[in-house]
Amino acid sequence: MSAPSSTTAPSLQSLLESQKEWARAIVFDGKGHIIARTSSAAAVQESEIRSYLTALDDRDTTIGSGFVLEGERFEVHRFHPPLVYGRRGGPEYGEGIALAKGTGRSGEALFCLITYTLPVLSARAVPQLVKFFRTHLGDLPQWEVSAVAGLSATEGNGG
Repeated sequence: MSAPSSTTAPSLQSLLESQKEWARAIVFDGKGHIIARTSSAAAVQESEIRSYLTALDDRDTTIGSGFVLEGERFEVHRFHPPLVYGRRGGPEYGEGIALAKGTGRSGEALFCLITYTLPVLSARAVPQLVKFFRTHLGDLPQWEVSAVAGLSATEGNGG
């Protein structure tokens, strides 16, 4: 699959790399094919990405199983479709993970998965993910804004 909208895969990779507060970022389609990723996510395999395709299907399953990326387990503590996020680590070292599922400009299902390390928290990274998705990839469905920390009503629901 080609990059969403008129963005080419190399330019999408550049856009992902420009997000300096993200440790890793991957854009993939509804079949788990990686469209673009940061160089720091080069070791992530498509077989590993496929587990994220159903992450928004069932809250209990996703929170119960968490996420695994490059052999590291992340606890999922927020399930607010089209967003799911969590973290691993403790107060001295931590890494967050966030997944957004939306629709590309051509109508295809698209996902964007990011990780971020302290001092960046979900309250900062998740709004960045939402803005990135809507600016460069396509549309995210609306959700209950009060459930998503750090997003104002206009950021969460299309403003």
